[in-house]
Amino acid sequence: FMRINYDIRYTAQRKIKKEQVLLGYINAPQMRRAIFSIFDYKSGEDANIKRPIKVTYPNIPKGIETTLTPSAEQGDSFRSIKEYILGEKTYSEICEVSTTETNQYSEMNDEELVQAYEDLTGKEVDLVGELDDKTRDKFIKALEDAQSNTQTFGTFEEKKEPKGARVIKALSMLRQVTISPYLYMCKKRSAIEPTSSQYIETSPKLLYIVNCIKNTLAYEKKNKLVPSGSVIFMNQGVKPMAMIPSQYQETSAGRVATAFDKVEWKQGGFDKIKQYIVDNSELEAEQIGLIYGGLTKIQKVREMDKFLKGETLVLIGSKTISTGIDLQKNASTMYFADFDWNPTEAEQTVGRIHRQGNRMAYTRIVYPMLENSADPIIFQILQEKTMRIREIWDKEGRTSELEISKEFDANEFKHKLITDPEE
Repeated sequence: FMRINYDIRYTAQRKIKKEQVLLGYINAPQMRRAIFSIFDYKSGEDANIKRPIKVTYPNIPKGIETTLTPSAEQGDSFRSIKEYILGEKTYSEICEVSTTETNQYSEMNDEELVQAYEDLTGKEVDLVGELDDKTRDKFIKALEDAQSNTQTFGTFEEKKEPKGARVIKALSMLRQVTISPYLYMCKKRSAIEPTSSQYIETSPKLLYIVNCIKNTLAYEKKNKLVPSGSVIFMNQGVKPMAMIPSQYQETSAGRVATAFDKVEWKQGGFDKIKQYIVDNSELEAEQIGLIYGGLTKIQKVREMDKFLKGETLVLIGSKTISTGIDLQKNASTMYFADFDWNPTEAEQTVGRIHRQGNRMAYTRIVYPMLENSADPIIFQILQEKTMRIREIWDKEGRTSELEISKEFDANEFKHKLITDPEE
């Protein structure tokens, strides 16, 4: 049933290459008949569920794009990471101070965690259903131990770096820089906690999102409309920390760090976004809510209820809002500052506001994207997975619920994101 074709791929090594990819399936009607003889699948439209009209941005046919240009600092960081991936520089040559997320691995979904573990160990994991807590803990510990081993010494021997750790680490770096240079694990200034203004204004994505929210609220006020809610999805920058060199050793290569102290930001990344919105808009602190891993169920429900009632107009959430959190009653827009590797995860997150019971006639789903960053890599994976899944579930000329490649030309947009193939 597999349909193989050649396509341009933007690899984890940040190279442009043409190779075979699984684009979909042949004999799809026969395959679907077999599937639907077992599964009783219905979409929201099949069940006649009344929902707002969903509008996704970018919308290239209408000339509405959300492509952003990286800052000069982000561009320098991307080049440094490329040199590390290609083996032109060692980790110790680009890293003296390293930052990471306290929840970097615990916030991963099962598929991403398995992929990281397979790349680290070279072992193939047969993922059937969900990982149990014991297996998740095992994988997380292995990844954290590997990370600790590569961060303890500033000049560890490259041959000791676990298989696959270089690419996994580099992809994490790319995603960090794509959000903000202050989240870059190898940026020396990362040890210096930024102000809310520094954090937002050095991030094209975050500044774009904040300005969109301000413009929406201003439009609603001008036209005497009831203020609507906005959701910011972002799975990074929740509680950044940095490893600061505390001991050094003189070597033939010069003075290098041999031990580090952990320093956490006093104000988390979500709190900095909140502070910036308060300082630069008419919203009060009480009108901005936060939901992230580590909150109790009661705390999450409290924040959800305030948003549903319209008491909070902006909600910043990590992956924990993807399931079990309903945000639909007053929400008009969801912004994805960070992308998940799995298209079904993205659709589950979108479903938090695009569902029955929303008073809005339209819901906007906005994907701000940065040129020559981690976004083309993740977007390409989302495109390929979505095409395969849609071909299984689409039937009788109707399409499935996976919208990320249905509402705009994913392949065209991927090429727009890669403006400099060398970079």
